[in-house]
Parts: sequence; structure tokens; C-alpha cells
Amino acid sequence: MLDNEMHPFAPVRSLETVDLPVISGLSKADILEPDEEILELMQNARRLLDSLPQGGLPAAGRLSEVHLDRVWGLSVVFGDLPATVRLGFAGFEAAWPRLEKVCADLKQRGELDRTLIIDLDSDRRVVVRLGRE
Repeated sequence: MLDNEMHPFAPVRSLETVDLPVISGLSKADILEPDEEILELMQNARRLLDSLPQGGLPAAGRLSEVHLDRVWGLSVVFGDLPATVRLGFAGFEAAWPRLEKVCADLKQRGELDRTLIIDLDSDRRVVVRLGRE
């Protein structure tokens, strides 16, 4: 588990019931001796968590996972959304209303359940990857 400053303070035991988002993509070395890139990714993860509306997003539900990647930036997984949402390295506050609009459009088209990736990294476009029917 991580504290408010994104420092590990306790291991999660398999018998514990914890309803917190999982932070993935880091190795043990990344956590124990983070370099500048990892520190920046962890700061971005903190900003992302702070930017989320309380209780999650209506179209996506509660946040389940935040994945940190040196190349792609941050990606998230929500409990009620089948897709992974790529967010990149910044602009998280603006991403949530955009995600709600994209999910509403996909739901109206009947394609939300087969959505694999929603990429919101660019301010100018959204890329959606659909799985086969």
C-alpha cells in the first residue's frame, strides 16, 4: 500500500479486503530506488487520483487500477468499463468529461461492451480500439 506521498508503507496481504485502486507497472527496484522518470510517473499518478470525481465516473464506475509506463504514461481500468483508458502524462482533469462523452457515444452505438482501449492521450482526438464481435 502507498501513503498520500506515494511511498510504500505496508504490504497487502491476500486475506485482507481492500477496496483501493491497484498501482501496477512498477518493479520492486522502481519502488525502492526510483529514478527521475519513475518519480515523475508516481507524481502523475497522485495528480490523476486527486483529479477523479468522488465515487468514480457514472459511465465507468470506480477506479480499479492505475498502470504506470515509461513510454505510454498512465493508463487506468475502471470497474464498470471493459476498456483500458490511456491518459498519457498530463491533462487528467480534462480527460474525465471526454471519457464520459466517448462512453455515452459507444453505448448508444452498442459498442461499449466490445471496447478494448480508449486512448485520450491527445487533446485533439480520441482513438478507440474495438474487439471482434
